[in-house]
Amino acid sequence: MWDEIKSTIEKTFSFSLNINQWREIKRLLHEISIRDKDSPEKIIERLSANSKIKNARGRDTFFALKRILLKFRFPLTDKVCAIDTNAVFLPELKLSQGHNYRPTQKFNPLEIFIEKQLFLYHKLKVDNKGIFQITGLPVENPEVYKAKKFACKSLKGRGVQSGIRVIYAYDEEKDKIVLIEMYFKGDKANEDKQRIFEYLR
Repeated sequence: MWDEIKSTIEKTFSFSLNINQWREIKRLLHEISIRDKDSPEKIIERLSANSKIKNARGRDTFFALKRILLKFRFPLTDKVCAIDTNAVFLPELKLSQGHNYRPTQKFNPLEIFIEKQLFLYHKLKVDNKGIFQITGLPVENPEVYKAKKFACKSLKGRGVQSGIRVIYAYDEEKDKIVLIEMYFKGDKANEDKQRIFEYLR
């Protein structure tokens, strides 16, 4: 499936993706598909209509693609500040070949208000028991955290008890956050430790 998607991107935008570029584009497509309950093919259709990507040439095409996908992936951050594509590194995730991008149960989180929580915890050092460090990992840096107490606009009436869990790594020295996993606690009890280990390796 992913080989076909890569080929579609290269034909649509008339350029070739190298291994590192494809790793980042693939991860963004996967995570947007999971969140929006949309297929990667549909996302590519949206991208093909973007004038900034169509007008880019050569290597700039990759950065234009990545920039727009980052805006799709992190809409709240994009509203606050411009996302520097060169400063965002997306490590590879091992994706299940059998993943269903069109699940029968519909859940579209319109907005997930987690950025304020991260700012309070990591910048202002305010601990309101909404973020917990995950211990027992093979490396000490970067540290990996689970964020629990934040709101989701789609889940009305729940407030900060949204039931959504976000797993991320934070490198304090570089002031860099990397998203590892996001899930609803009603779907699974705990984070995917194997996925965390894959990132930390």
